[in-house]
Amino acid sequence: MIITKKLFYLLKVIQSSNHPNRVLLSEEHKKLVALLNSGLIPYSVPKSTQTAKLNQVYNTFDLHIDPNVFKTIINKIVDCKIIEALLDMPTEISYSHEEKMVLHEKLSVLKLLASLKQDLKEIAEFGEKYENMQRGFFEQNFQELNYLKITLTRSVTIDDIEWFIYTNIFDLMMIESELFTVPPTYIYQLLIKNTEQPMSKKNFNEHCQVLLNKKTQAGQSFNYGTFYSILYNIKYSLSHHLNKPFTECSNSTSPRFHTFPKSINKLPQLAIKNHFYRTVNKR
Repeated sequence: MIITKKLFYLLKVIQSSNHPNRVLLSEEHKKLVALLNSGLIPYSVPKSTQTAKLNQVYNTFDLHIDPNVFKTIINKIVDCKIIEALLDMPTEISYSHEEKMVLHEKLSVLKLLASLKQDLKEIAEFGEKYENMQRGFFEQNFQELNYLKITLTRSVTIDDIEWFIYTNIFDLMMIESELFTVPPTYIYQLLIKNTEQPMSKKNFNEHCQVLLNKKTQAGQSFNYGTFYSILYNIKYSLSHHLNKPFTECSNSTSPRFHTFPKSINKLPQLAIKNHFYRTVNKR
């Protein structure tokens, strides 16, 4: 994890014999590490944010222009209202441009996940009411969505990405993409961007293998080329050429669909394949 390496490097710099304020900064370094490793609760976030920004290590080494440190705190937040509250208190907490970018990006991700949950809720209600589908058919999707939300609060690993593309909700989003306001490619992009960057050649090849395995398992329902392009572009720092930032959809109550396409019949079979793959390929 990049932030861990950076903090370790800063500790070495602080402990060097020629560095002024060595004792003070060593203590401040311990406090900052403890803060970043702590589990945050909603009402403590503003105070924790302010504490980090007042930390002597944070200020001495200009960490306010390094989004990774601030992101470590903000990524633990799972409620849009908390992010909005942080953005609305500029007089109490002054943010750098980079810190504001982190806040707005996190707010965008949380709104995206909220939209995805609403999409799934509408699909489940429609299927139950008009297609005689059991609500339990979608229960696994809601559980996977909750886990995805947790995953995006921390540094993402290749195991997390492999887990996501073998979930039932991923297959549902791929097969019935017109029913969702959020494309699965955008979720994949978020996960990749939250892995350690820059990506080594070995890691890149491992990510490619995960995509190839999914292509073999899912066949034509998985667009390998699209996902490979996202992976390739992010590896070479071209992520700004990818999908546009997510924006909320209108709150229109009109249905986006009138019936489920016949392709939804593929989902139970893919769910079985996903379960089998996870069983025999446990890392």
